[in-house]
Amino acid sequence: MFIFFEKRESFRTSSDELLQDFHQRLGIEGLSKIRLFSGYRISGDLSVEVVERALRDPVTDLGPLTDPPFDDAACWSFAWGLLPAQFDQRGASAKEAVELQGGAVEAVRSISCCLFYGELSEKDRQSIRKDLVNPVDSYEIDLDGEEGLLRGFRFLSDAALEELGKRHGIVMAPSELQFCRNYFRDELDRDPTLTELAILATYWSDHCRHTTFNTPLTHVSVEKSHYLYGLEETLHSYHDRFGDGLSLMNIATAGVKILSAEGKIPDLDVSEEINAASIRISVGHESGEGRSATSEPWLLMFKNETHNHPTEIEPFGGAATCIGGAIRDPLSGRSYVHQAMRLSGAAFPDPNVEEMEEELLRSSKLSRTTLARESAHGYSSYGNQIGIPTGLVRELYAEGFRAKRFEAGAVVGAVPLSSIRRERPVAGDVVILVGGATGRDGIGGATGSSRAHDAESIHRSAAEVQKGNPPEERALQRFFRKRETAALIKRCNDFGAGGVAVAVGELAPGLSINLSAVPLKYRDLSPMEITLSESQERMAVVVAACDADTFVALAAEEDLVASIIAEVTEEPLLTIASRDGIVAKLPRQLLDSAGGDSRAEARVPSPSETSFFDEILRRRNAVQEDRRWALLLSEDNVAGAEGLTEQFDSSVGARSVLSPLGGKYQLTPTEAMAALIPSKREGVSTASIMSCGYAPEIGLWSPYHGAIYAILEAVCRSLATGAALGSIRLSLQEYFPPPGEDAEGWGRPASALLGALRAQLALGIPAIGGKDSMSGSWMELKVPPTLAAFAVAPVSAVSVQSPEFKKIGSKIFLIHHSRLENGEPDFPLFLRQAAFLEQLMQGGNVLACRSVGFGGVAQAVAEMGFGNGIGFDGDLPKGLDPFDPAYGSFLIEWNGGATLPEDDESFLTAVGSTTKKQNFRIGGMNISMDRALEAWRSKKAELYPGPGGSRGSASGLPSVPFSEAYPVPRTLARRGPEVLVLSFPGTNCEEETATAFRREGGDVSHFLFRTRCAGGPPSSLESMEKAIAKAKIVVIPGGFSAGDEPDGAAKYIAAVLGNPRIAGALEELLYRRDGLMLGICNGFQALVRSGLLPYGRITARRERDPVLAPNQIGRHVSRYCGTRCESDLGPWMRLLSPGDLQVVPVSHGEGRFVAPAALLDELEQNRQVAFRYCDNEGHVALDYPDNPNGSMRGIEGILSPDGRILGKMGHSERSGRYVAKNIPGAGWQPIFRAGIDYFL
Repeated sequence: MFIFFEKRESFRTSSDELLQDFHQRLGIEGLSKIRLFSGYRISGDLSVEVVERALRDPVTDLGPLTDPPFDDAACWSFAWGLLPAQFDQRGASAKEAVELQGGAVEAVRSISCCLFYGELSEKDRQSIRKDLVNPVDSYEIDLDGEEGLLRGFRFLSDAALEELGKRHGIVMAPSELQFCRNYFRDELDRDPTLTELAILATYWSDHCRHTTFNTPLTHVSVEKSHYLYGLEETLHSYHDRFGDGLSLMNIATAGVKILSAEGKIPDLDVSEEINAASIRISVGHESGEGRSATSEPWLLMFKNETHNHPTEIEPFGGAATCIGGAIRDPLSGRSYVHQAMRLSGAAFPDPNVEEMEEELLRSSKLSRTTLARESAHGYSSYGNQIGIPTGLVRELYAEGFRAKRFEAGAVVGAVPLSSIRRERPVAGDVVILVGGATGRDGIGGATGSSRAHDAESIHRSAAEVQKGNPPEERALQRFFRKRETAALIKRCNDFGAGGVAVAVGELAPGLSINLSAVPLKYRDLSPMEITLSESQERMAVVVAACDADTFVALAAEEDLVASIIAEVTEEPLLTIASRDGIVAKLPRQLLDSAGGDSRAEARVPSPSETSFFDEILRRRNAVQEDRRWALLLSEDNVAGAEGLTEQFDSSVGARSVLSPLGGKYQLTPTEAMAALIPSKREGVSTASIMSCGYAPEIGLWSPYHGAIYAILEAVCRSLATGAALGSIRLSLQEYFPPPGEDAEGWGRPASALLGALRAQLALGIPAIGGKDSMSGSWMELKVPPTLAAFAVAPVSAVSVQSPEFKKIGSKIFLIHHSRLENGEPDFPLFLRQAAFLEQLMQGGNVLACRSVGFGGVAQAVAEMGFGNGIGFDGDLPKGLDPFDPAYGSFLIEWNGGATLPEDDESFLTAVGSTTKKQNFRIGGMNISMDRALEAWRSKKAELYPGPGGSRGSASGLPSVPFSEAYPVPRTLARRGPEVLVLSFPGTNCEEETATAFRREGGDVSHFLFRTRCAGGPPSSLESMEKAIAKAKIVVIPGGFSAGDEPDGAAKYIAAVLGNPRIAGALEELLYRRDGLMLGICNGFQALVRSGLLPYGRITARRERDPVLAPNQIGRHVSRYCGTRCESDLGPWMRLLSPGDLQVVPVSHGEGRFVAPAALLDELEQNRQVAFRYCDNEGHVALDYPDNPNGSMRGIEGILSPDGRILGKMGHSERSGRYVAKNIPGAGWQPIFRAGIDYFL
């Protein structure tokens, strides 16, 4: 509510003095009169009469006005007030005065407003602004930006409309503003509010409605070129099938329509909900003997999206919310997201280039290094905290990405088909918002990311970047995974771009939204801010009204706030109301109109006559032969980036079939990521595979060919990882500059999409998902034409293959694919070669397989050899260049003793064998492994610090006995001991920890420490005390306790453990009831901070106490490490012997065990050192990477004096039959069985 008062004429001394001051001091002679109004913006449930009684003096004041002051005779109006963060004494006093009159007030902010009469130039207005507003504590308030009408809008001229749009920051094209004016004039006969215009701008934005992609193309012309005859053929075929209706969206979706009509996509899941690409799969579960005993129908969902604009503005938050937003799309389909991938594009951070750019860009762009590092930190931080493994991290470089980064996240999730309820909402159903509270972050994100950007964008658009809260999203993941939750949901949407207006507005044609029911982070949000806020970690669900209370109660069990904020209505109308009245009332017809029609023409330019393939071969072979291989391995888009990959937790969840870097030395990059389907049942044997394909250099030469090879590369990588060609499905990501009115600007994405369509139809593999981003520019800079492909397939976990050489003396074969003269793949040949490869893979004699791509056979051989330190000696057939980007080809390591299948078409060419010699040879070219590794590692070592240099002789995993027969789950003759797994805000390893104990026969229960619901911390402390009293083993799993805040890992958990009633319960457990405790990673940190380790009791912290400090390398580390057993003290160590070696995953940022020398000596003497990090020879490791954090004396885990409490950094719970197949020695550590056996 707005309330304004004006002094009676005899009391207008302030306005008269202001007029005189502006005349004399500012020299504004054209000003004839000023009217000054005192106003208030009041939030609360109260009447105008109550406010008037409290605030108006009838002797001196006129009013009240409930609309912003307006007078046709005035030449300008201006309002201002204190910044929201400033204490507003007048507003606070007014609030108290209203409350004394019985008004229910939430917040009051004071406003001053002037109406100016006469003549004012723009210079005069700027002088007045500067005089009235001190930017340190005040700001200009746009009163029309609230509930007020845009008076006269429907009668404005085209020029006046455009001026209004600029003044209010409405991101609409002139034609869209004109469409609005005409609709409100002719159909509604009223003026809109600014909130309504902002909602429409958001709805019609490129981000939300793919406006550019849906623009009809009246004509597509193609320049003549022998490289493009395939494009013309595809375009003509499209017209033959679909007629003249052509748009980028139509081309993008043509493949799935054609293949579906031909009956080639029987697994496609079709529904009215458009959350993520979805296919039906069968998920197998093995019996104890390893046979596939049962199968169950599931949906496999996958989604990719970009946060290019937010990441360019604020790289940490932009990249963090990229992964967060991608997760919530399958989540809204009730799918549990179990793996993520990051694909990014950047201008390579060259210090010399940055120095030249610095002066030009200093005030308007962040440095390349800052963008690269902070975005990696943001994405990894969010993914690591939420507990979703990042199975693949790939960053590619092109100078054009200086215009704007490419920041793509892709996720895969799954859900049992029986868990999904899909129904159309009906009148009377309610919409519930569940998750985080609403703030100002992200307002304008949808429209902001849809427009061209300039030198002011970084300052103007800062508020458009959302702020993420990963623990909240973790809670949402847990909540939606419950079958009883999913059973109540009719329809669901996530709060992404457009906030309440879009997330709720898309759920049904008719909706009545109550903004006053939306939980807020702070009270002074305006209705428009609440409507358009893009605050993260929020979901909107439709449930029957009778199910609402049950849903809210289930949410509270996960410490999630759930609020009914809307009702489904019969009339197709979006009505949004606040306490102060109607904010927006928009017909569905208007919302869905997308702002009227626009048209464009496209022209596809011909590629340069020298193809990408010819040019790159010329460049690579232009240097001396003895330098070629090393230079290839140090190319921007070939060189490794261990330091980047290690920042992302790849093992959390205990489902990752492949680690991103495989082999004994963890140096061979995987082709794809693979993870077990997230079934809660034991013995799941089905996995998902996801790979990506994209080479910016090809797209720069020809967007058409770039798209074809992106799809081919993604498909080949999935095939090499074990997928069957017929099971692969695609999702595409487009990223182009805004085309505007440039025909070639339209022609580039059209060309790329026609290339993608050609590849889909030739391979018989549809793109069933995709996302477009058409704002890739900054002033005159433009991003490279980008179409990236993501390939997804279900596969048996047994069949998943990795690319590192496995054995010395193996035969290496090449399946070579030859390009056609027009630069395209020979698709019929490739299909036959792919079928032959599948036959080879199914025989079980392929030890390693890798597709050949951008770096040719030379890159493939080197990377296959790095992982296990195995060399290669061979020769290529005449005419095959090892540096040729031979996309569609495969290198295969064959089990030497096995017979090759029949090869009627001679697809297999023997090219060499693996050798013990630390050297790679192809023909006359040799390179030592150390030199190759140095070249491959050094390029990005400064940008992303990692191990660096050549491989040290003792840097790798120990050779430990490893049994393929992973211990089967036990069924005990009697009930096992009670195991209590504690979960706190930020815990993310509770499920795999519980599974590890359950497999050994433990009777496992969870306890969630709730801070907001069900009585908050006091109630949680009471419940936790009771839960501990029933347990025999208490476990604190890994995670990021409260985001590792305040300023340190596990301080929050340690504070809970130190509470007297919890400390007493633990004392009772350990020393009166013969119980045990285990803390892993974050849990270990909590045990150390509380004193339970190493002392066995809760103690106050002292200077001499140990600490788990930040890693010496200064960042998060995720990798596998060798550990050596050092003690047989206590129950946890009873199945181990000193000297036993295990390979376990680590993933932490604060794991460096630091203590005074005297205390370290004492721990060793008391046998309290349980495990140490070790190198590949079993020696204690003191340095990174074998000691990942720099722990003193290599300590990985310690015990309490009596051995009842064990704490360790290594995630022993992250193991399983098919987990980390490409890490030698990764397997079972028997501490969980030892803990259970102690009570049997």
